[in-house]
Amino acid sequence: MDKKKIVLYATSAVLFGVFLFFLFYNNRLISNKSLGASVDNIQKETDNPAVNSAKKFIEDNIEVYDGYTELTVEYLKKVGYMTGEEIYEKTNSPFKDEVRIALEISNGKVVDAYLKNIYFTDVYSCTDVCYFNQDNYLVLDGTLYRIIKMDQDNNIYATQNINKTVLGKDIEEKFKEYNNNFKDSIVKNVTSVTYNDVKNSTIIEKNDNIVVNTSEGYKDYNVDTEELEKIEDEKAYNILPVLVIKNDLLYEGGTGTQLDPFLIGE
Repeated sequence: MDKKKIVLYATSAVLFGVFLFFLFYNNRLISNKSLGASVDNIQKETDNPAVNSAKKFIEDNIEVYDGYTELTVEYLKKVGYMTGEEIYEKTNSPFKDEVRIALEISNGKVVDAYLKNIYFTDVYSCTDVCYFNQDNYLVLDGTLYRIIKMDQDNNIYATQNINKTVLGKDIEEKFKEYNNNFKDSIVKNVTSVTYNDVKNSTIIEKNDNIVVNTSEGYKDYNVDTEELEKIEDEKAYNILPVLVIKNDLLYEGGTGTQLDPFLIGE
């Protein structure tokens, strides 16, 4: 084979390698962006009577506002931009005086406006245990969770839906470790799913046996027989950590879908 052909083949091989590299790299970027979309694309509530009234007030007084500001429903009532009879459709009741509307003003225009200081329990509450079998995505500290249920005290039970493997003798200690990780946070405690959770929730994957919390302690739920089995010390088991989240958190946006998860805060 002459030198020209060798050079030609070598050049073609290099170019093909570069092509494969960029193809892989771009696909990786696209995949990473897709995975991040569910956390990043949070939709703040920007269209309701309180927000629209606040925007109208700022637009009418735009010469004295610039940058970030907040207005309360109480103030908007005092200056005549709300009557107090406007209904917040998610609670089917009038807006509370302490509800705040955050606004961003730039170059003489309102560029962003959204609702603040609505409690999550104002939007969703239960008189008994409620299972969230749809619209159950929640962002907490930048991590995407799914709400399993809300109890009668309106505490939220949420999970990443990722099983962890642990020896039977270490189950209790593992949950203590999880609880220590969430000290002094909006998480009250970390626990296991219950037998009722496994039976009533559609989001808990039942591909493998899973440890459940019962009145008699931890048991292994057999997905094939649907029976509870005794935990053995030296056997490995799947546990599903569940965060029990405080009931006094603010609702900051979202509809609970994967692309528009609930956003809550203190």
